[in-house]
Amino acid sequence: MPIPLILLILLFIPFRPVCWLWEICLICFGVEWLISAYQLYLRRIAAGMPFALGTSILVVCGILTMLSALVFFSRKIKNRYPLHV
Repeated sequence: MPIPLILLILLFIPFRPVCWLWEICLICFGVEWLISAYQLYLRRIAAGMPFALGTSILVVCGILTMLSALVFFSRKIKNRYPLHV
């Protein structure tokens, strides 16, 4: 719980390395979604239960989370977060 809160507070600091930190965190969060999808897949297969819907939802969430890191490459964000303060 403290990591998202710290990242939310850092979002208001206009400094480019904060953007880089957000990009890295979003990619890591997306990878965590994908790991969770894989674990769900293995557990559901082992239990003989259907797995397609839950696994596909987690995979899509992971991919969209990683793609949301692309927002930080936009011109408006780069102007908002300069390299110098």
